[in-house]
Amino acid sequence: MLHCIFDKADGLYQGGARWRVPAHDGVTQVALELADYPDRRSARWDGAAGIRAATAQELADYDDEENDRQAGGQLNTPVNIVLRDLLWAIVVELRGAGRDLDTIPALTADNAPDKPGFTAALKALVKARQ
Repeated sequence: MLHCIFDKADGLYQGGARWRVPAHDGVTQVALELADYPDRRSARWDGAAGIRAATAQELADYDDEENDRQAGGQLNTPVNIVLRDLLWAIVVELRGAGRDLDTIPALTADNAPDKPGFTAALKALVKARQ
């Protein structure tokens, strides 16, 4: 049997071990003995001693959180860090030259390097620098 830990609040599988019950918080987590490790995306603790299939809403919520988690990691890749630093240096240079930066789109998570708005912001910065 496998010892699996689930979060009591949302029923998500948190991890497990084959030989012994992993350390866990009995207030916020529950330990179950299962024949196989559950799928984190599609299985939930049933509130008793077993698991159930995730609802459509739970699957959508999980997918949204996973996409957000993966997108957040992409913002901190070495290339994006260099681009951010380069763009910041250009902004500082333009401010020092007294250029009007109000016409340049702000760099936000919505127009980060992996988003379409990033190209527009970069072009505006380059044009303002010329």
